[in-house]
Amino acid sequence: GAAVPIGRPGFNQRAYVLDEEQQPIAPGASGELWIAGRGLAQGYFNAPSRTQDRFKPLPSVGEERAYRTGDRVRMAKGGHLVFLGRLDRQLEINGHRVEPAELERVTRLAGDVEHVAVALVDLPGARGRQILGVWYVGGATEENIRIQHRTHLPAAWIPGWVVSVSEIPLTSHGKVDEDALVRPAMPDIETEVLDPLEGAVRAIWAEALKMEPGALPAQVSIDELGGDSMALIAIFHAIHTQFFASVPSETLLEEFSDALASPTIATMTAAMRALTTSADP
Repeated sequence: GAAVPIGRPGFNQRAYVLDEEQQPIAPGASGELWIAGRGLAQGYFNAPSRTQDRFKPLPSVGEERAYRTGDRVRMAKGGHLVFLGRLDRQLEINGHRVEPAELERVTRLAGDVEHVAVALVDLPGARGRQILGVWYVGGATEENIRIQHRTHLPAAWIPGWVVSVSEIPLTSHGKVDEDALVRPAMPDIETEVLDPLEGAVRAIWAEALKMEPGALPAQVSIDELGGDSMALIAIFHAIHTQFFASVPSETLLEEFSDALASPTIATMTAAMRALTTSADP
């Protein structure tokens, strides 16, 4: 996950750092490396579709034909290139692209982190829903790592799971064995919900997260269940319309401020019960 200097283009060669629209980016920002000039190949042997995808004329530099490397780089001072990782290692969750190399780098900011793995894994009972997780080896605490994530990452990139492990499992080819990554233990879930109010909240969460109600522990945060801000908005909206339609949304937001800051089924049930009790004559 570390940045690696890779030098400057050779004689009569040119390097371009471009965004997703194949436009030049600001110096120091990261983008995809394209190369052009002397020695550029004509394409891949007997692979016309791959050649068409990788070798393209660039309108932003006078239609010069260039090769897209798939490498994420930035241009440092003096035109030196710094390799940041592969773009084809990007992950996508909830419509957002996540760069594992950047997530690994930020995780290491917590200190005492020897190895890091980033993966999307299936969430049990989630009807195909996935969760973004970080597994690490080292003495750093989960809380310190989460502080770094919240401080330096976009909200959509913050992983639901941060798991300390003794080693990162690898395949025979030396890649991370995602199937063997340890899943964090979830609390035991009562098969029968005795509290009707909690049962109603659990059903709302299940709908928003596309999970089975029986797979939702009451004390686990929405982040650890693969939820995002849109899921939390959907949950709040459902509670508002189903239980407190006569209460202005601004008032309900104030009453639910603590529960929304630490959203679990239990905290939301408690907030609803408190509001219902205060409204009773």
